Amino acid sequence: MNLFVVVAFLDRAIETNFLRNTWPLHLTLQGNFYTDANEDELSLILTKVAERTSHFTVVGRVNKSFGSSGDVLVVELRKTNELLQLHNQLVHSFGPDIKFEIPSFNVAGYKPHVTNQLKARIRVGEERKITTLSLVKLDAVSAQVCSTIDFLTT
Repeated sequence: MNLFVVVAFLDRAIETNFLRNTWPLHLTLQGNFYTDANEDELSLILTKVAERTSHFTVVGRVNKSFGSSGDVLVVELRKTNELLQLHNQLVHSFGPDIKFEIPSFNVAGYKPHVTNQLKARIRVGEERKITTLSLVKLDAVSAQVCSTIDFLTT
């Protein structure tokens, strides 16, 4: 099985391959999931979702610490209808054959956030426009951006 995640990168200029411990600034739209589907099949599904989604804005709400040790610094985002609808669409679009790495992080347990990176972060109150979603394939140490798809314009 392959491991994927769906994200929105907050900076347009990103590398297509990077180490998992050096992610560019991003918002996770759908948590890590396992599937036998390939990149092309998943990208087609994402294209259909993107065709029904308009650009929207996210806003930093509060600084938080995530992780079992509380050592992952993030900015939790306001839960907007657009963001929650997109997350729910993604969760249900791939069908029953996917297996979430951590199922409790989806739907009712979804906490939209942006993890602080070494050289980048967003601040509480800062707004960012979300215009794309990206499919990223993961292995033990690296990540590869398989596709980036634009939303409908508004």
